[in-house]
Amino acid sequence: MKTIGKHVNNVFRAGELEKDSVVVNFATTSADGKTYQTNHYNLDVISYRVKSSQGVRFRQWATRTFKQHLVEGYTLNQQRLQQRGIEMRQALRH
Repeated sequence: MKTIGKHVNNVFRAGELEKDSVVVNFATTSADGKTYQTNHYNLDVISYRVKSSQGVRFRQWATRTFKQHLVEGYTLNQQRLQQRGIEMRQALRH
């Protein structure tokens, strides 16, 4: 667990992400009835860690794209549809 925390803190220290915008602290009750404060991280934090500037840009693009796919619930490849002679409107109707 300490290793994960170390990597997460490196992401914040490197300025890749702003901690306040991607972490929220919740009270969690354990099986023994005690309450603990636990950090919960959004998708940006749980994605992979890369150190190069090109890797960081790729990670940011990939995370943004993945979120968009999750929110919209589907993906359509317009170029592939056109190659198969299917109109975008027709694909959306099915």
